[in-house]
Amino acid sequence: MKKILLLIALLGAAQLSTVAQTPICDCKINEGKNTLVITGSVTLTDILHLSNGPKRSTYRIDIGIVNKSNCTLVINNIKIANYGLNPKLTLTPQSEQSNFSKSITATKPAVIKNLGGATFTKVAVSYTLNGKKCSQIFELQYFETVK
Repeated sequence: MKKILLLIALLGAAQLSTVAQTPICDCKINEGKNTLVITGSVTLTDILHLSNGPKRSTYRIDIGIVNKSNCTLVINNIKIANYGLNPKLTLTPQSEQSNFSKSITATKPAVIKNLGGATFTKVAVSYTLNGKKCSQIFELQYFETVK
């Protein structure tokens, strides 16, 4: 009887050790640092002046995205000016996507600010980490190529 109980206890312990732990998916990691890092730029490439409506500005966003978490990260929305992109980009844990580029047209201009000779604009990003909703605002360098 003691041998059977010992065997059951050993089998139970073996089963417990094979269960994978689910990572904790917080929007911030280690000392308040963000799990998502986005670098790149926003470029105003064209302005269309309509006679009977608001002007339309075309922007190109060129970014690199880094997932610093141990969770699957899905970018649901990237918002510039009054326009949102819905790229549904998925990044595996501890991974990056280096070349995301997309053009958008907006009826409101991007808000820009000048810091030490460089110009920046804000980009809002909504994303999930293993289903947990997060959002973050990034300041990306801003350029104009309109003539």
